Amino acid sequence: MDVAAREESVTDSGWSRLLGRYPFVSLTTFDSDSGCYVHSRVPVVALRDHTSDAVVISGHVARSNEHWRTCQRAPLTLCVIDGADAYVSPSSYEKQPAVPTWNYCTATVMSTPLEN
Repeated sequence: MDVAAREESVTDSGWSRLLGRYPFVSLTTFDSDSGCYVHSRVPVVALRDHTSDAVVISGHVARSNEHWRTCQRAPLTLCVIDGADAYVSPSSYEKQPAVPTWNYCTATVMSTPLEN
C-alpha cells in the first residue's frame, strides 16, 4: 500500500532538499472514527508531478499498519521531516554568561493523503 501526500504550493522551499537527506519521516493523522491520532515513522521520497509541477511525498505503509486505513478517510496528514540536530554549549558563545540551546533543522508539510 503506497500512501502519497500532495503539497500543491511547492516550487522548492527547501523541505524537499531536507527530505532528500533525511527520508525517514513522522506521519501523523487524526482518526475521526476513534478520536485519536495515528502516528507512524515511514521512509519516503519526494517526486515531482510533471503535469501540475507539485511535489508528491510518496512512501510505503505496511498493510499490517492501520495508518493506511486512517489515511483513506482523513482529510489531512501531517508529515514532519527531522534533519540534523545538536546541543550548543554555553561555552561556545563569545559573550558570557550564556545559556545552552539546541540547534535543529525541521520541516512540516500538511497535506491530503492519496492512495496509490
